[in-house]
Amino acid sequence: MTGAIEQILEQGQYLVTTLKQEQYDLPVREAFGATIGAHYRHSLEHFQAVLDVDAEGVIDYDARARDEEIEKDKEAALRATKKLLTACRSLDVKVHDPVAVRCAVTAKGEDSPLVTSSYERECMYVIVHAIHHYALIACMCQLIDVPVPSGFGMAPSTQRHQRSLATHA
Repeated sequence: MTGAIEQILEQGQYLVTTLKQEQYDLPVREAFGATIGAHYRHSLEHFQAVLDVDAEGVIDYDARARDEEIEKDKEAALRATKKLLTACRSLDVKVHDPVAVRCAVTAKGEDSPLVTSSYERECMYVIVHAIHHYALIACMCQLIDVPVPSGFGMAPSTQRHQRSLATHA
């Protein structure tokens, strides 16, 4: 599972290196004024939450840093990605270990339940979560005429399905 996390982080890292700084932090009107940097930072912080599982086995998605430097500065984002890749490669958590996960489920009140999961399941979650945000980033890139690599922001199952269709055509 950590190999899959590495692949997703490397995809993001590659795209960010191809962007100009002004593209990385450009508010895209058609995307509700969001920036590529905001979506990328959001994804990185979810990976960080999983890698920061505490001694009691708690992953707290609510405690993300929301680091504006990563959101606004592509070089800071690349440094953060490199740090996550290093942490991922030296991870010593067993993927089948149980964990408790905290995440707000409503904007009203303070409802952030602590639920049982497994480390493996949370790794899977942050991967598909990143793919979802990469898809949004790909749309934003298209809106500002920035090419993205083939398959960027596309679910692995969709990529496999498309390859299958191509081989049977």
